Amino acid sequence: MIESCRRGLFVVALLMSLLPVPAIAGGLCQSYDVQEDWSETSNPNGPWSYREGTNALPHVEAWQRTIGGWSEFQPGWAESEDSNNRLPFFFKSNGKATFDRDFLKDDIVVHTWDGTNGQGNGHAELVWTSPFDGVVTISGAAWMGRDIGRSVNWQLLHDATLLSQGAIASGDIYSRGAPFSLENGSGGAAAVQDIAVSTGDEIRLRLETSSQAGDFVGIRMQVECDSITSTTTTTVPLGDCGDPLFVFRPDSDAGTAAAINASDALYVLRTAVGTVECELCVCDVNDSGNVTATDSLIVLRNAVGQSADLDCPACE
Repeated sequence: MIESCRRGLFVVALLMSLLPVPAIAGGLCQSYDVQEDWSETSNPNGPWSYREGTNALPHVEAWQRTIGGWSEFQPGWAESEDSNNRLPFFFKSNGKATFDRDFLKDDIVVHTWDGTNGQGNGHAELVWTSPFDGVVTISGAAWMGRDIGRSVNWQLLHDATLLSQGAIASGDIYSRGAPFSLENGSGGAAAVQDIAVSTGDEIRLRLETSSQAGDFVGIRMQVECDSITSTTTTTVPLGDCGDPLFVFRPDSDAGTAAAINASDALYVLRTAVGTVECELCVCDVNDSGNVTATDSLIVLRNAVGQSADLDCPACE
């Protein structure tokens, strides 16, 4: 039992160096990178969302499982694996595609929507939702993932406001090695710099098919926190017991079931060591009167499906 707890605490400690946690008002100001922050388990994933239109996509274990295209199953985010609603599809490439392509293992790629295989769905949107009031700078790029005569328009938006846009197409000058940088879009470099955001604001990279059929597009996107302007509190708003990052999931509502994951365990651990704050009724999951590394371990066990009861004190 003691050895099991030690192993568990070691895993939680590793999370501190491996998992990003959304910054909050007056808390950490950090960088966010869709490739480094990628998740196969959560959508929304911290501040990131992989969407069709305004809807977060579910996870699939093997996109085009029966249709093919990969020598090993390619997981990602889509409405289905093989049906006529399987587009758009977001994925982190496993490097096992069997067709000619201009993307490599671990690149973030989206197959854009079309009317044939995206029935009932909207266009692909990669969304970053701000967990703080502050100023950010956006960087990134896009390029066609293969050369088969198709085209896609990209738009970068701050909520409903268009910041910049551009177009990529088969046979154009852009490639993985020389992609279309977001700062070279219609809004220029100024459009992606010094953007004032409030908590809950969305920075959206929308990819719209402009040919008859959609295609693969390589994407990069980073959001750099330049400063946080609100310093009123360092306490995360209330989520459910053991689920402190609940409020950073844009599709969550009070009273819905918790979606506890390893990021929540990391946040509890950061609370325990004093780098952030969290209400006892959210992070003191063993009702001890304090938030400690043991609470983080309990949350982690719950996240991976082990028997771990959550018993927080009542919120005042």
